[in-house]
Amino acid sequence: MSDFHRERARKAVSLMRRIGVDALLLFPGADIGYFTGFSIGPSERLSAALIPVDGDPVLVVNELERELRGQRPWIDRVEVWREHEDPVRLLADSISRRGLAESAIGLAEDAPWGWVNRLQGLLPAARFVDVSRRLSAVRMVKTPRELDWMRRACDIADRALQHAFDQMHPGMTERELAAAITTEMRHLGGGQTFCTVLFGERAALPHGGASDRRLRPGDSVLVDTGTTVHGYWSDITRTVFYGEPTPRQQELYEVVYEANRAAFEAVRPGAT
Repeated sequence: MSDFHRERARKAVSLMRRIGVDALLLFPGADIGYFTGFSIGPSERLSAALIPVDGDPVLVVNELERELRGQRPWIDRVEVWREHEDPVRLLADSISRRGLAESAIGLAEDAPWGWVNRLQGLLPAARFVDVSRRLSAVRMVKTPRELDWMRRACDIADRALQHAFDQMHPGMTERELAAAITTEMRHLGGGQTFCTVLFGERAALPHGGASDRRLRPGDSVLVDTGTTVHGYWSDITRTVFYGEPTPRQQELYEVVYEANRAAFEAVRPGAT
């Protein structure tokens, strides 16, 4: 996996060089995981990746993250700060040691304002530049590898749904069906999962949560679920009927189905 993230970072660095940006500074969020292989969400404790256009990159993390949560990013250099230290000042020092104190440093739009504001005060000659659109351009066009991961995530969700639907029986609760789906997705190799299951009248609440409502013949069954493969999510909604659908249920199903088909057929390059 680290080779994938390294290649993506090289693409981003090439774009930075072209627009006169000397380094990328990534904070917790989607970009740091994508371009380094170290996935970490926002926290009160500073973590950052500094990737110079020329020179060695570095990860700056708290002592608690020394082992990088078991991940293996392509960046070898890791600088660790402890609780009694000022992490923003340490990051500023790391930037200065790499000769970047008077350089243009690219940031994504989700960079924490408080930390960036302090960095600007510690590095008054540096220019912090919003490069969000450039980073998004790299991530937007998927590689064959990424497309394969997305297809696998969708396949896992589809297979788990079929497996769970085959187990439905009168008296089964929404929670029990949701558990069957998530368990099967993990069994098939999925990573993180989510699953919402709603029966009968509760299917009118598409963002409701699974409850102890029990399955009855004639119920509509709404499932919204998905899983990850290497961080790429599937997100699938399915509506089925337990038993024979009524004419009204069949009519509504067909309306939604035809609307979906029309939308799919309208998708083409250049469509707005």
